[in-house]
Amino acid sequence: MRTLVALVAVGLVLAAPAWSQTADIVLVNGKILTVDERSSIQQALAIGDGKILAVGSTADVRSLPVRRRA
Repeated sequence: MRTLVALVAVGLVLAAPAWSQTADIVLVNGKILTVDERSSIQQALAIGDGKILAVGSTADVRSLPVRRRA
């Protein structure tokens, strides 16, 4: 249990810079194949300023601020 809590805490710290940025494009309810050490499959992707800001569950990525176009 301690290991799980520690991993979640580290993940939140590493993700903090991405969550504070504004996304231009958010793709949700998909199948995102990652190239991390576990080759995990995620549901959503956020892109901002031509860079990937976040990859994760649809709910997590939808919580990011999105730049609105006029």
